[in-house]
Amino acid sequence: MFLILLAITGTLPWVITKFVFGHVVNYIQVVLTGICIISAGFLLSWASDASRKYISGALSIAIVAILAVLPEYAVDIYLSYKAGIDEQYSHYAVANMTGANRLLIGVGWPAILLAFLVFGRKGAEINLKSGIEFDEKVRNEIFFLLISTIWSFNLFIKKSISLIDSLFLILIFGIYIYRASKEETEELEEDFEPIRTINHLKKGVAIPLIVFMFAWSGFAIFISAESFAEGLISLGKEFGINEFLLIQWLAPFASESPEFVIVLIWAVKARGSDALRALVSSKVNQWTLLIGCIPLAYSFSKFIHGKENVLGALALDHRQQWEVFLTSAQSLFAFFLIYDLKFSLKEALLLAVLFFAQFFVEHLREEMTFVYFALCIPFFILKYYKKV
Repeated sequence: MFLILLAITGTLPWVITKFVFGHVVNYIQVVLTGICIISAGFLLSWASDASRKYISGALSIAIVAILAVLPEYAVDIYLSYKAGIDEQYSHYAVANMTGANRLLIGVGWPAILLAFLVFGRKGAEINLKSGIEFDEKVRNEIFFLLISTIWSFNLFIKKSISLIDSLFLILIFGIYIYRASKEETEELEEDFEPIRTINHLKKGVAIPLIVFMFAWSGFAIFISAESFAEGLISLGKEFGINEFLLIQWLAPFASESPEFVIVLIWAVKARGSDALRALVSSKVNQWTLLIGCIPLAYSFSKFIHGKENVLGALALDHRQQWEVFLTSAQSLFAFFLIYDLKFSLKEALLLAVLFFAQFFVEHLREEMTFVYFALCIPFFILKYYKKV
């Protein structure tokens, strides 16, 4: 219970600042809203993870993946909404979306595997072929990862994200959640706080507590998303930092950190398959629902503010177009890495090296796109003949 109270306390400085003081300098605003979003993210993750006692394991993992990245959704939807008024914000919306997706695979997947191998297996021998093996149930996530990735190439080709994309991607997301809900119930007893405490409470106490955690964290995220995004943009302009990169990397790092922590705990507790599956599910969520929400928020904003061409697509310039293309290429490569239900240390290291290469050497991003594509074919062949 201490951790729950600590997370609630973490949201209070910004809540008090917003409703009592109103305005603070940019760097304090970024720090306070960032801490608020991270704390709220922990509350969401704990609440949704505790709920798996009552619903199917696959569906609960999908819910964890959705709710744990709700802060990311809030920031990106706000940026997309602002793009309906100011086209400059379309850069930020695409930056946030592509950064979050690439961070999830390029850093999240390798970190989970490393934590599982070092701590979860309790001293077992580690070599390049050591890794995580999934059961057949993860085929659902892998299938929808492929479908959404194939569709994402359409965004690059037509240089826009439209309401047609929203319709298709949200439909795919709905089918994915429906299929997950049909899997059998899987009750797992958590052995770390605060999930253990919640699971040992009476149902009449546990459910109201979970509902409160959902409600409070949702409120905290709602009042933080706009100020966090605007604070980052203002901070970048004030100190001469590229605000595009701040939105692309720092914002997703903060908003997705609760999910990373939760799945890292799972990996350390020898639940490597569950942990990686949750990140795969998050990837599917972001590659369907998150992208699908962008044109909806964009069009809604144009409608509210009386702009023309309300149903028009959010156009992508050259940089945005290639950011999407690079993210699609990474997603396709990630599919080929796990389609055989195995993810090895060798593959994790390769993912990490490729990510940090394009992260630190920005002008190589277009070239890195084709590196991902070039690696897909040999990995498909090697996986097919079980030589990896």
